[in-house]
Amino acid sequence: MEENIQNTPVSSGSSGLPNKRPADVLTPPSHETKKVKIPENAPEWAVGLFDCFMKEFSKINLKLESIESQGNAAAVKQVSDRVTELESENKVLKSRVDILETKLDELSSRVLSNETYSRRGNLEFHGIPENDRENCKSLVQNVLKDQMNLNGPMPMIRCHRNPRKKPENLRYPRPILARFSSELDRDKIWENRRRLKDSGYFVSENFPEDIESRRKVFYPIIKKANTLDAFRNKVFLVEDRLVISKDDTREQYTVDQLDMLPSELDPVHIATKSDGKVTAFFGRASPLSNHHSCSFKLDGQTFNCVEQYFFYSLAEINGDERAKHKILATDDPVKQKKIGKRLKKSPGHDAENWKKAAPEIMHRAVLAKFQSNERLKQFLLGTGTQKLAEANKHDLFWGIGHSLNSPNLFKQQFWQGKNTLGEILEEVREQLKG
Repeated sequence: MEENIQNTPVSSGSSGLPNKRPADVLTPPSHETKKVKIPENAPEWAVGLFDCFMKEFSKINLKLESIESQGNAAAVKQVSDRVTELESENKVLKSRVDILETKLDELSSRVLSNETYSRRGNLEFHGIPENDRENCKSLVQNVLKDQMNLNGPMPMIRCHRNPRKKPENLRYPRPILARFSSELDRDKIWENRRRLKDSGYFVSENFPEDIESRRKVFYPIIKKANTLDAFRNKVFLVEDRLVISKDDTREQYTVDQLDMLPSELDPVHIATKSDGKVTAFFGRASPLSNHHSCSFKLDGQTFNCVEQYFFYSLAEINGDERAKHKILATDDPVKQKKIGKRLKKSPGHDAENWKKAAPEIMHRAVLAKFQSNERLKQFLLGTGTQKLAEANKHDLFWGIGHSLNSPNLFKQQFWQGKNTLGEILEEVREQLKG
């Protein structure tokens, strides 16, 4: 064999080097190699050597496949065991988190209850004009004496504007917060508060921000109730609960039980009005409002309303991680908006960039909201081809510049705002139809 190999002529190219065999004749061994063919005119010794080589190669290939299979099985089992272990750990952690969240809710409720109790002696006086060198105690005493006919000393422990710091662009005088020494004096003033009717002043109780936010949800309902004979002077608030006193019974409702209210006081109909051509809305009770509670997911994060996503996006554009966490930490759209307003005043805020990006961000959130909730989707589709309008009298970009009670609500020629939100809702409605 050796001799034959040496005497076998070998052709060479112009370089004098042996010519390489075609790539499909001999290929380096691999367990993924395609089938190799030997030329028909190959010498006997080459055929024998090739057959021997291929038999050995097949054995090696089988061994490799066996090793690979065993290795994969071991790796898969290892991964599977780890996944099972992590799932078990995750269940334990989730259970602990649920317990901690329950305890946190209980503690938060107690803190809120204690804070509410501690404010029992407080009253807020609204509508009293401000001046630079004012004496708040004297101003309150004048209202009590001249407007409410309540004479005699009513000493106060504290008396100041609330908030203490005067905000920019103030539209109305800040209320004066007064804490009375005697609870009897405080109750006497509260019982006679209706004497201030038509005076331009009014008195309100002082509650923590969370309680006050819930109370505001009920204000339109109470206003509507007082226009109906069946409910006039029978609907009122006790802290953050709406009470309907009727036929010697008292029914109480929380903000989570709005759908249980009598149909005449349905907040959806109070916050949404239509004349057949235009559907106008304002307030979180309306399914069309950005403040309306609705869970949806965008960019891998869950949001509780459009307002939350909108201002979360603003914080993201501003690169403010702390603001992002604060916005996600509260379910209250009013608080979310307050954080957003502060972001707009921050040094890193690019007003022009945000102005361009805002409509598209709003469109994404509104679309996700109605795609995620069939009830809301059907409500929007139920408006047909009507013009949609946000009845926000203070917002000339997103709204129409008129309130729900405006005589020009359905007169489009008198609208002062761009109604950008209304237009986005109409676009989303068309997308949902498709």
